Amino acid sequence: MFKPNSNPFSLISGCLLAGCLAFGQNSASPLHKNQQQGNAAKREKVAQNPPTPPTVTCVCAPPQESPQPQAPAANRETKNWREWFWPPEWASWALVIVAIWTAFIAIGTLRQIEQETKHSGELAKAAKDIAQTAVENATAASATARAAERSAESVKNIYRAWVLTGWTMGNIADKFELWIHNYGQTPAQVISKHSKTEIVDNEAALANLPIPPDYGKNQLLAPQMIAPNSKDSIVSFDIKTWANVLGEWASLYQGEKITVIYGLIKYRDVLDPKVEHETRFCYWHSYKRNGLNVGGPPEYNKAS
Repeated sequence: MFKPNSNPFSLISGCLLAGCLAFGQNSASPLHKNQQQGNAAKREKVAQNPPTPPTVTCVCAPPQESPQPQAPAANRETKNWREWFWPPEWASWALVIVAIWTAFIAIGTLRQIEQETKHSGELAKAAKDIAQTAVENATAASATARAAERSAESVKNIYRAWVLTGWTMGNIADKFELWIHNYGQTPAQVISKHSKTEIVDNEAALANLPIPPDYGKNQLLAPQMIAPNSKDSIVSFDIKTWANVLGEWASLYQGEKITVIYGLIKYRDVLDPKVEHETRFCYWHSYKRNGLNVGGPPEYNKAS
């Protein structure tokens, strides 16, 4: 909104000056007009009563008294006194009063405009503050929603089923058992089990396993429930018997090659049955080292 910068006193001075000029013009105009009217009346009187020519007589008449010159002056003074308070002067004074009244109205209008401008600025600032508060509230609400979501996810992760793998060696180093364990606090529904066993040249050859992994066929004929803190076998393995069938027992026993077993477990959690979780595992065995060792590419070792 435009905020006027006019000085009210300058406005009043201008209005008073305009009124005085108007008054002066109106005051001078009637006097000049009356003087002209008086001169015209005199000329008309002279025209109506022309001077008569003198007659040749010898009659002696008493001297006539000269006319009094003061009477016209008195009449002019009376006439000027009346003209001073004649209605045109009253109209000039009315113009001055109107000008002053207009100046006061203008001052009031300027003050009202100034107040409205100030009020509009305050409203704009308040609207800006409200908008800023709304943005801050929306940001806080979004952060709260994310925190609540993370909290809910954390609670779900605490109570959901967690199916991981492990192994146990037999009485001799040739035998071991690979199993799954539900470490969660709710039952897990296992929907598939996959495992494969291969022989590779050495530990470095584990990096060359195919990606994506080929896990083979599902070993389960139907879904299987595993209670919290319970185990279930994946496979029981006898390396010596298996290697003799393949004709690789000597190379394995001498440590020239190693045995690799890898697989995949898929299951669902009762807290969120629509979500499918996975556990991938990869172990290798060498007669130069005891037990099973975790290895292989990252794609072979994941849990969700």
